Order: sequence, then C-alpha cells, then structure tokens
Amino acid sequence: MCGIFCSVSRHEFTAPSPNLRTLLESRGPDASNVIEKVSQPTSASLSPVWLTFHSTVLSLRTEIVVDQPYSAGASGSVLCWNGEAWAFRHVPIKDSDTSAIYTHLDQALDISQETDACGMLEMVALTMAQIAGPFAFVYYDDRSDRIFMGRDFLGRRSLVRCMD
Repeated sequence: MCGIFCSVSRHEFTAPSPNLRTLLESRGPDASNVIEKVSQPTSASLSPVWLTFHSTVLSLRTEIVVDQPYSAGASGSVLCWNGEAWAFRHVPIKDSDTSAIYTHLDQALDISQETDACGMLEMVALTMAQIAGPFAFVYYDDRSDRIFMGRDFLGRRSLVRCMD
C-alpha cells in the first residue's frame, strides 16, 4: 500500500494539504518524496504547467526501499505507483515492481513517440494490461508532456481525481 499524489497547476507547484499529507504518509511509512517539474508547452501561445508528484511507500517486496515518485534514465519521466505487480507478461517480477513497471512504460512510450495521443494511450493501456496484480498509477511522460493515470481493471487500488 502506498500513497500517490499528483497536482497540475497553471500558476505554481501545489503540495498536498497538511491533512492530505498525513493521510499519504499513513499509507506508506517507509519512504516519502516529492518531484516537481515545469512542463514547457511546444506552442508559444500556451503557458507553462507546474507539476507536483508526491509519493509515500510501504515496501512489501524487498528489504531495499525504492523511492517514489520514481524517475530513472534519460527520459525524465515520473511514476507514482501504488500496487503489487507479481508478474509482467506472465514473467514473475523478482525485485522492485516500481522500477520494472517504469521500465516497461518508458520503453512502450519511447517507441510510440511518433504516434498521436490516442496511440500513446493505447500503448499505456496495453502495457498495463500485462500486469498481474492490483495497482493504481500516475505516469508522466516527459518526452510527450503527457500524464497517464489508471488502475487495474478490477479497481482494487483507489485512485481519486479532483479538479479545482
């Protein structure tokens, strides 16, 4: 069980309220971290967007705690993960499911950079459908400047969206 938070703002980075932060930390006492990014639109007519990702981790799989939000490699992408991925494409995940899922999403979106938003969404859906286990996630693809979020088809991990 982990806590994940993502804020998208037109004006500034927006951290979770103190009450929400307490709730997040109670869902994951092993680690807590924040990544902030400014999304720079390619069109000159659009303003920057301020992205705040906050995750807390309850480590169940290994003794090594993998910090979240998770970001690795040159893509600059970010994953907030609340789940237990036991296998991907029927192959057991032995180490960190967070880093494994990040890698699969990163690879899927890397090869789909030439497609439109619908094609990228389809790649994310196809990738996430290969996971055995309950999950909810928020994934920011820095290359395409898009946020993807969802949960397993049974909805076993909560994912709440609020627009203000």
